[in-house]
Amino acid sequence: MTQDAYQGRMAYLKNRSGAFLTDESGGTAIEYAVLGAGIAVAIATVVGTIGSSLLPKYQQVNDGFQALQGGG
Repeated sequence: MTQDAYQGRMAYLKNRSGAFLTDESGGTAIEYAVLGAGIAVAIATVVGTIGSSLLPKYQQVNDGFQALQGGG
């Protein structure tokens, strides 16, 4: 490899590494992923809490329908 070719490759690598280090698009994607995961955890928590507190109410409604049909 000649000296000019070597210097050309080094300049190319230097430019590409500088572009890589200043590129923030990957960081933005990670921020959105963390935000989405946080929202998913919040939704799962709320649904789990509300779901477990509503289960007795649905059971009462079901028991009422069973009684109306004569099966309970």
